[in-house]
Amino acid sequence: MSFPNQLQTWPGVGVAGDRCSLNTNNFSLLAGQGAFVAGSAGVTIGNMAWVDYGTGIVTSFGSGLIGGFISREQQGLITQYLGETSFQVAPGYQVTVHSAGDFWVKNTGTTVATPGQKAYANYATGAITFAATGSPPTGAVVVGGIASSTATFTAAIAIPATPANAPGTMTVSAVSSGTLSAGGTVTGLTSVAAGTTIVTQLTGTAGGTGTYEVSIPQTVVSSTGTATNGLLTVSGTTSGTLSVGQVMSGSGVTAGTAITQIGTYNGTTGTVYVNYSQTVSGGTTLTVYGGVETRWTAYSFGQTGELVKISTTAQG
Repeated sequence: MSFPNQLQTWPGVGVAGDRCSLNTNNFSLLAGQGAFVAGSAGVTIGNMAWVDYGTGIVTSFGSGLIGGFISREQQGLITQYLGETSFQVAPGYQVTVHSAGDFWVKNTGTTVATPGQKAYANYATGAITFAATGSPPTGAVVVGGIASSTATFTAAIAIPATPANAPGTMTVSAVSSGTLSAGGTVTGLTSVAAGTTIVTQLTGTAGGTGTYEVSIPQTVVSSTGTATNGLLTVSGTTSGTLSVGQVMSGSGVTAGTAITQIGTYNGTTGTVYVNYSQTVSGGTTLTVYGGVETRWTAYSFGQTGELVKISTTAQG
């Protein structure tokens, strides 16, 4: 809450992230030792969040189903000089992720929220909008095609000594072909765990030598491997814009295909990387969804920017 600088006739009903009832049906996700903690970009209070169960890292962006909701527990850290408020949990700080409960949230959509509508989490921010069941918000409509993208490289993977729940770090010493990107599935390295993917690049030349966070903590000796995912080449954008985490559909597109990294895309044309290697003909119209349906339902009205009660408990 900011320092009071105006008078109101009536006090506000609450603050985004607050509990909106006295019900005891507030449940949190179970975490392992040292988890859950905010990722390198922090976590936004009052929004939905995604959880990496392998590392215990929580983010306000992602793809697929959410991990849960971040309630307000006075855990925001004001880091801006003379700042009055903060809804950010600082990187590395512990986070409680609620899988159920009754909370106040801000309607960030462009239409009024009405009781019975489902809450949708924005893939890029975790912010919440409302719509009928099965009506995820459309982030963009583009025309393009998808091809396989493969990089061959030499690397080793290690687990940092600290913190206790640190993800695996892959150190790439050479790239013989292709470009490494987030979402690429790593194979070929000696004894690398099945399903290991690149999460993000930490240091070094973009797509080349340097260090990368991988999805599964492990120790792998230096060896030669490959990283494979898909590359979407956009020839035109009909509406909206593309961002990391968005999930797409279209003729021939593998279900669950999500954007993992922006390549040369400039808002109209260019390339973006996706998680699944596949072949989709150029000129295909792709609908890209900006958010995912959650298990929460609206139980009050709320205009754009207003607070709305959400709950996971069915009534009646």
